[in-house]
Amino acid sequence: MFVQHTTEFNNPERYKMKSSKIISAILIAFFLCFTTSCSEDNTPIDQEQEQEEQEEQIEEIEEETEETEEENDDDDDDDDDDDEEETSDSFGTIKLSGDETSDVGTTLVVGHLKAGLTQLTGNERTVIITDENTPISEEEGPEPNDVGNNFIIVGLDLGDKATQDAERGLSINISVDGTDYKYACAIPIVSGFINCGEDFHIDFEKKEIIFSETKVINTKTESVLTMDGTITWK
Repeated sequence: MFVQHTTEFNNPERYKMKSSKIISAILIAFFLCFTTSCSEDNTPIDQEQEQEEQEEQIEEIEEETEETEEENDDDDDDDDDDDEEETSDSFGTIKLSGDETSDVGTTLVVGHLKAGLTQLTGNERTVIITDENTPISEEEGPEPNDVGNNFIIVGLDLGDKATQDAERGLSINISVDGTDYKYACAIPIVSGFINCGEDFHIDFEKKEIIFSETKVINTKTESVLTMDGTITWK
């Protein structure tokens, strides 16, 4: 199972909330590259404009976090009820193999899953999956209770709506003791990513995600992780 590490953070609750939203914003903004024009064919100007737009989106989320902090406190009881509805032991487990398993562990136990959050991911054929301590708000996205130890995975499978620029992809953040490990893959390949493998699929009718020899690359170290497992939802 996903190994929980005990790390004490002396930062105030406001910093924890803000940090978690920034992590989620960066991950989702990074993922949006799959469904926009972040291919190698882009001109430097196009890439610069996209980067500026993503940075603006992150800044907006930072501002909204402070404005909505009190509302989140008031809604704690309601959020607890929502968490119970979206949490399940039957989602499944993802097995990991590769050099960096000594850092990130060998398994990810899925505790929360949300499909089709278009307002967050920009596409209805997406799935967000997280660990048991990271509930997923339909308005705010993943909200880790432990900022230093969690994982967030955003998956895309356009199916029959695939284009020559985007078909399937994964964007992953695994945080261990405050260190973030970011991985990604895409079909077709975009700059800096790796091919996920033909056997990675999200079936929205069967409500099933298949990881079979699925490859993701660390976007910083270029180390490759292999993912195996089946995740299902109701």
